[in-house]
Amino acid sequence: MLGGAIDEERQKREAADKALADLRVELAAATERASHTDDLRQLLAGLQQAEPAEGEG
Repeated sequence: MLGGAIDEERQKREAADKALADLRVELAAATERASHTDDLRQLLAGLQQAEPAEGEG
């Protein structure tokens, strides 16, 4: 009886650990996407500043 409870708790712990690992992977991917978004915004801002104003050109 005690062995069954220990096995059940171990399985729950393993499932929780896997869920946590999955969330960490998702967080890393989201962080990377956010970084790329920031890079693109900076690039766009630089390009907009480099464009000649209307009538100049």
